[in-house]
Amino acid sequence: MPGDTKTIEYRTDYLTPLLILLLIIVVVVVLYVWVISPVSITKKAVTLHSRKGNIAIMKVLINVRNNRKTTLHNLSVVDKVPKVIKAPTEFCLERPSTTEIHEDGTRFIWHIPTLNPGQEKIYSYKIESNIKVLGKMRLPSAVAVIRKGMKKRIVKSSNVILREE
Repeated sequence: MPGDTKTIEYRTDYLTPLLILLLIIVVVVVLYVWVISPVSITKKAVTLHSRKGNIAIMKVLINVRNNRKTTLHNLSVVDKVPKVIKAPTEFCLERPSTTEIHEDGTRFIWHIPTLNPGQEKIYSYKIESNIKVLGKMRLPSAVAVIRKGMKKRIVKSSNVILREE
């Protein structure tokens, strides 16, 4: 009827959208921490001298970069040279902290105490092939190992394929 008043009450629930937004933020942060690699590592080989289908002397470059906005601690870079390639004696920038000789090749380990945000380290050495490369030969990937307490995270570079020229 005219002149009657009615009171309409409604409640807005802000808690549900707020919880959904908070859950989305947590998922994004967890994915960023676990999916985005803390370091990037690349390995390249450049032929310096070749003889008739034989890759004689090559320069191997390993580039390690901190992708995080925080400093990384206790990082190691591990690279392996197969037995069919002479162990390098000439390191261009920094010698490895440790050299290990195994039955299947030589392993080099560079220890990096700290790597600042965005900082890059480049390791380089020259190698000489013991055999004639027919077709292609694969150099193993380089590995970055990050230690934090008892946890260990491993990031690998791609393999390097050497082809005859």
